[in-house]
Amino acid sequence: DTKYSQIDFLFDNSLCYAIIRVQVFGGHVMKDVIVRIRGIEIANIKNVRHGKIEHLGNVTEPIDEMKSNLLGIYGQNGSGKTAVIEVLEFLKRLMSGESLPAEIRDYLTKGSNEAECKFSFWVKHREDSFECDYQFKIQHFEKHTTIGSEKLSYKKCTSRQKKVNLEYHIDNEEFVFTPQYRFHEFVQNDQSRRIDVAVAKKLSMKESRSFFFSDEMIKLAETSEIP
Repeated sequence: DTKYSQIDFLFDNSLCYAIIRVQVFGGHVMKDVIVRIRGIEIANIKNVRHGKIEHLGNVTEPIDEMKSNLLGIYGQNGSGKTAVIEVLEFLKRLMSGESLPAEIRDYLTKGSNEAECKFSFWVKHREDSFECDYQFKIQHFEKHTTIGSEKLSYKKCTSRQKKVNLEYHIDNEEFVFTPQYRFHEFVQNDQSRRIDVAVAKKLSMKESRSFFFSDEMIKLAETSEIP
């Protein structure tokens, strides 16, 4: 757990997204962690202008007693089954710090230059349970298609208010991510760290990767001097 103490800081003491990355998609396995995808919402992926799947599992069961009861996806031809599987692949790639497929432009609905995906999770870490959201937008620019924005939010299951923890926009030049106080805390008034964050942004743009889940940002979080 010591290895993840600084990632814990980056995600506002929830550990949720660091946990999702290492627990679901590989890496060091943390004990006492359960992660479940609870909902998927997509827009402008192939033939799906807007689609939503909710409550993947029995919502009446405690998170630590749930059984894996999603066996498959059923629907008519053209109803979006393949699109759901493909965005799950996008999610895996982004949270693993990998690039989106080279042909990602072809996944956008005809006539659209952007697509949006939102995933809802339930995470249990030790005695705490969280409802978490990860949302990203795929945008096509003149010669390149990449991640145009990302948003991370969570709340404890015992709380009513969901908090937007971190938000990234490709066109935000002054603050690579917001809220601003989080950015200032993260760079620690250190010009070299500010440069490293800017480099992480440029690499994620160029390579069509997640900014938040990039290896560069994870390493910066691990080397943070904030207690």
